[in-house]
Amino acid sequence: MSYKVEITKQAEKNLAKQQLYIREHFQTWVDTELCENPHTAHEGIVKNAKHEGLQVYKKRFGSFRALFTINDEIVSVVVYDFDSRGQVYKR
Repeated sequence: MSYKVEITKQAEKNLAKQQLYIREHFQTWVDTELCENPHTAHEGIVKNAKHEGLQVYKKRFGSFRALFTINDEIVSVVVYDFDSRGQVYKR
């Protein structure tokens, strides 16, 4: 079962500002690991605190973080933020 991956405008905007190799690493991760099974404990995926009632996960890309939620009922993943470690947790 493949999950539908949505990326918010905020995450897309922040991702577009990053270097090409970071963007490529992120896209490869989304296409291979995230859409197939987002619950697997691959390197760098950590459960974070709850945000707006949903369990939040984070994935590290160098000094950047992607924050995402998983909804098993509708088989989707929402990447709602991507930014440097110092900025991503301030929102």
